[in-house]
Amino acid sequence: MRARVQFSAVCVCLLIVLALSGCGSDRSGSRLERVLSVEVFDRRVPGYVADNNFMTAWIQEHARAELGFDVEFDAVPRGEEVERLNLLMASGEAPDLVYTYSYTLIQSYVRNRGIIDLTDLLPRYAPELQAYLGEELLEYGRWEDRQWAIPAKRIYTGSHAAFIRQDWLDALGMDIPTTLEEFYDAMVAFRDLDPGGIGDAVIPFGISLDLNNIDWTCRMLVQSFVTTTDPEDLACMERWNTPGYRDGIRFLNTMYNERLLSPDFALDKDGQQYLKDIVQGRVGSIIHNFDHPYRPTPGIASELANNVPGARLVPFDPFVNFEGRHAKPVYNPNGLFIVVPEFSENADIAMRYLNWMIDPDVLFFLQNGNLGEQYLSLRNGIPVEFVPNDQLPDEQKYNSTSDLSFVINGREFGSEERNMEALAFGYLGYENEVRRAMEIATTDGIAPFRFDRIIESDTVYRSELEIRAAELFVKSVTCAPEDFDEIYDTLTAEYMAAGGAAVEAEKRAIYRETMAGR
Repeated sequence: MRARVQFSAVCVCLLIVLALSGCGSDRSGSRLERVLSVEVFDRRVPGYVADNNFMTAWIQEHARAELGFDVEFDAVPRGEEVERLNLLMASGEAPDLVYTYSYTLIQSYVRNRGIIDLTDLLPRYAPELQAYLGEELLEYGRWEDRQWAIPAKRIYTGSHAAFIRQDWLDALGMDIPTTLEEFYDAMVAFRDLDPGGIGDAVIPFGISLDLNNIDWTCRMLVQSFVTTTDPEDLACMERWNTPGYRDGIRFLNTMYNERLLSPDFALDKDGQQYLKDIVQGRVGSIIHNFDHPYRPTPGIASELANNVPGARLVPFDPFVNFEGRHAKPVYNPNGLFIVVPEFSENADIAMRYLNWMIDPDVLFFLQNGNLGEQYLSLRNGIPVEFVPNDQLPDEQKYNSTSDLSFVINGREFGSEERNMEALAFGYLGYENEVRRAMEIATTDGIAPFRFDRIIESDTVYRSELEIRAAELFVKSVTCAPEDFDEIYDTLTAEYMAAGGAAVEAEKRAIYRETMAGR
């Protein structure tokens, strides 16, 4: 017993000495006492390790020196974001800082109190971040008047644009389509006249079963068939029930049966075949994020041009609704939702980390990289000439979506004018295309209605509804035309019975209460 007491005393003394001498400081190179774990998206960029690269090393070095704690990163596959986070949260293994685009997921965490209330922590540990985001934006992370999430600032609210092969149109002597009829005629011409000289491999309009891809197609092409302008309907109705939506899906059914769509899209769950078809020159038109084809990663436009000399994707929008408007959703002013799991013991340093992230020097590096490596020159103080990842050695590869500066969606340069300038400058050789895509993405945009409380039924049913939505989409698009109405009616009824009706009813009740109070 005496030896055990002596040993304990020695341990206590040693701990005191280490504490007084700055135990774990960056000067010693040893691991610091506190470690903050941070989620990072893994977008499967070839040669790029999402949680171990030159930027994560820079963060670790500077966090140790400036903040006094270590940072480690946990990679979450972007395409499996919701499923993986649910597993990590349920098992108590999620990192200290978690982020997601899923509004439904955040609602479920708030409802079940699976995350830490940040109301008092934000002003105490991240006052600069609080001032930067502002009250209007912070509201998007509040439920029941408490700050449960930090909403990232979205620099640009435009979402979608359509793109078409200009070289194929030129070969056929056709103008860029400006109406749905002209779009359909162009797709038929691509199929029948084969301007790319690729025979039966031609795919006039490319889609995949990736849920994001379905969403892009529905929110632009199918949206143009919607016949209601009632704000309550647009805010509350499940899309499959919205007046006119059936006709948009019927149009896709027609395209599928006439060999105008990707023939095996229902098997392409992750969208990889879709991307391969585009860059190998088999696809005539797509709908995507407004800037996606021109991003250095995955480099769709540049890789297409390398594979097919002269190939050129240009933005266009032929999808006009009954009012003559190019109606399409735009994003909320927030992007990601950033939260701290309830089992984390590092909420204080998590807030300090976010506050540090918006330091202009920190942000500049995390969003742009190094001059002479990731970008080659400056224009008006804005980095330009970004080098595509496939032209960089592995140790210099980067994530062009700035996932490591996740308090901001987009690149921040201090003013709206400079931010828009930077957006176009970021796509060397494609500046004009990006400007046009930006214009398309915001024309006649419909901003989502903000519900100021949790939609309880949505947290209960949404996962099941997403599965049923994919089934509804696939079976309705791929069935024989004569079976379309029966299949669409049956599956929509099953969808509504499986929770869609409950979600819609709850949204309407909250919407009416909210509007009555204004």
